[in-house]
Amino acid sequence: MEQLDFITKLLGIEDKNIKIDNLFDASTHKEVLAHLDYDAPPCPACKGQMA
Repeated sequence: MEQLDFITKLLGIEDKNIKIDNLFDASTHKEVLAHLDYDAPPCPACKGQMA
């Protein structure tokens, strides 16, 4: 758990609703997979429609 706290602080993630699923350590980079624990509301400008 300490590692996940370090990663969220390093990336500047302050939203407690973002949950880190998995970490991948490649030789040239690290990959973080995460998701929101709720469905995000649609954009008020486009009402969720893609342009």
